[in-house]
Amino acid sequence: MSVGRPPKYKKEYCQMLIDHMATGMSFESFAAEIETHRGTLYNWKKQYPEFLNAHKIGIDKMTKFFEKIGLMGMAGKIPGFNPTVYVWTTKNKLRWTDRVETDVNILPKPAIIERLDGSEIELGTIDVRGDETPLLKESED
Repeated sequence: MSVGRPPKYKKEYCQMLIDHMATGMSFESFAAEIETHRGTLYNWKKQYPEFLNAHKIGIDKMTKFFEKIGLMGMAGKIPGFNPTVYVWTTKNKLRWTDRVETDVNILPKPAIIERLDGSEIELGTIDVRGDETPLLKESED
C-alpha cells in the first residue's frame, strides 16, 4: 500500500460497505478493505448522502447478523457458543445496553409520630417533583 492521498470516493463503495457490514464487520474496518483511514470514511459520510445511507443500511444488516447468531446460539445450534462474548460483542458493536427502569413517581409516605400528650405530628417529605411539604406538621385531630 502506498502512503499518501486517500482513495477517491467511488459510488460502488456504498454496496461494498453494506456487504461488508452484513457479515458482522464494523464500519471502521471497511477502511482497511479499501486501504484508507477511518477518518476518510467519516468525511465521506458528511460529503456523500448515499454513503451515509449505506452506513445506516450497513448498521441494520450488522444488527440482523448478530441477532441471528444470538438466536442460533440460544437454540443450541452453535457448538461452543459463548453467551458472555456475545453480550460484550453486541454491547460494543451495536451499542446495546442493559435496560434499567426507574419509577420516579413513587413518593414516600410521611411518618406520623404520636406525642406523649396524645397529639400527633407528621414528619414531612420532599416531593421529587419539587413541591416541598413541611418537615413537621401538626395533625388536625
